Amino acid sequence: MTEPLTPEVRDLLTAIRDALDVPISHWHTEDEQARARILDARAAAARITVEGILESGHHIAHSTAYLAGRTAETPITYTVWQPLADSGEQA
Repeated sequence: MTEPLTPEVRDLLTAIRDALDVPISHWHTEDEQARARILDARAAAARITVEGILESGHHIAHSTAYLAGRTAETPITYTVWQPLADSGEQA
């Protein structure tokens, strides 16, 4: 049986999920490139956060705040893919 997550760990996992939740872009090259840049930056911040906790003993709450801040600095700025409402085709 697994132990329940502490609120601190739950917050960290939520911040990691939020950082990596980068929606699919519309099919324009500029949108795809923007998505790749955002995902790269957010994935790097998540990796740095986890590495800091595991390797350097960084405090989880401070690391969570760092990651949330880095995620906020890289908002979704491209056109997000949306399916067409009635036809089932992609926009």
